[in-house]
Amino acid sequence: MKKQNLFIKSLLVFISLSVSIHLTTNARVARAVNEWTKFVDIVETFTAGNLKYAINADSVSIIGYVKKPKGRLYIDEYVEYNGKFYTITAIKDSEFKGCDSLEYASTQWTLHSIGSNAFKNCSGLQGVCIGACPIATTAEVQYSRSSAMLIDDNPLLSLIFIGSHAFQGCYTLKDITVFQKTPPILGVDIFSDVDKSTCSLKVIKGYKSNYTVPDQWKDFTKVSEFSISYVPENETSQATIFTERDVIVVKGAEAGTSITVYSASGIQNVTLTTNGDEQRIALPAGALYLVKVDEQAFKVALLQ
Repeated sequence: MKKQNLFIKSLLVFISLSVSIHLTTNARVARAVNEWTKFVDIVETFTAGNLKYAINADSVSIIGYVKKPKGRLYIDEYVEYNGKFYTITAIKDSEFKGCDSLEYASTQWTLHSIGSNAFKNCSGLQGVCIGACPIATTAEVQYSRSSAMLIDDNPLLSLIFIGSHAFQGCYTLKDITVFQKTPPILGVDIFSDVDKSTCSLKVIKGYKSNYTVPDQWKDFTKVSEFSISYVPENETSQATIFTERDVIVVKGAEAGTSITVYSASGIQNVTLTTNGDEQRIALPAGALYLVKVDEQAFKVALLQ
């Protein structure tokens, strides 16, 4: 019996050092239970809408879905859970693999990695937009109210890594739009089975040449450029917003207009009332902010 108990204790120690567990309940509660504290990697997960997420500090990874997504899939910059906003930074391996009714997928600038096989065998996928994608596009790409506003001459924001075979088996893919000056880094055979002679690759105006050299990107023969414009939520407002290094600049707001700046997690950073002049708001770079000018709302990225 003593030998058996010793074996069980040894086994528990081995498991605690080598296994990660995913909990749908509050991870802090789990840590309060003695046996659970032996696990060194406890990951809290939650579901919002149709997607499932795993928390890593202030960011989350997409780890699954409730129902197999159909039609259009829009991945936002952040997701709210228990009153807190988490930045969406990754899609894990094979998460949307075999979603054959998915027709269009778009991501935002906060997404840093798309896992291997993430969209493999999505046989109905026709269009993909990577990084800071609008909800709707026209000849000139225009931003909807929920999309990130790219300002100044900095339409690019983060460098994405796309894992091996991410879009393999996507035979019907005919349109790829990339909001990055520098092409995303690619794993092995990302676009195998995609017809590079008919699938259109669209990149930001002025950066087409960046996509003519890297492996896999250079295989696309239909490469075009698009310009960026922004449609404000309040068409009658004269306020404009742009960035200069680590400063957000608000111009044209009438005297007495309230300006409030929030972090992506919803924390209020700055509040002020404009005197009618140009307002310059210095904030840490490398982050996304929500700037509210009276009833106008803008999402602003300060680059590092």
